Amino acid sequence: MPYRPQKLTSSDIHPAHPVGVFLRYYRAAADERGYLLRDNFDPSRVPGTLNWLAVFECVFDGEDEKFLCTLCGAGASDLFGYDYTGNLLGEMMPRQAAEWRLREFREVMSDARPRFTRASLPDAERDFITLIRGVFPVSKSSARIDEIMLVAAPEETRISSYVAT
Repeated sequence: MPYRPQKLTSSDIHPAHPVGVFLRYYRAAADERGYLLRDNFDPSRVPGTLNWLAVFECVFDGEDEKFLCTLCGAGASDLFGYDYTGNLLGEMMPRQAAEWRLREFREVMSDARPRFTRASLPDAERDFITLIRGVFPVSKSSARIDEIMLVAAPEETRISSYVAT
């Protein structure tokens, strides 16, 4: 049974974990407000993390904000057991897990600060997999946060590719 996500600080994350590698890049590339402008994102600077990256665009349906997955890396798709590309966040997961993730995304959009967690997968057949997740606010418009970059990988994953900005 999946356990509740545990909030982490950036110092809890191994620097060679995909979330740690992406965090170093994110901090170096962030603007004076502390978040990344989409036009400034250079995937060549974090090639080892792209496999674990999922990108969600904030879309409004007239009532509420929802998050459309516009990209889901192969490692993330394998990890989740589903390629979320083209789907809204929460469509292919248990209700409680979806509610928690939606709340987390909305908090990141509201305060424009990354969030980090340790959790098991919300799938009864794969809940033995513990992963580290980083949820990063991104701005396509430079006026507000309107995109989320999620990096999620099994806790023991390490990568060596990182190119300083």
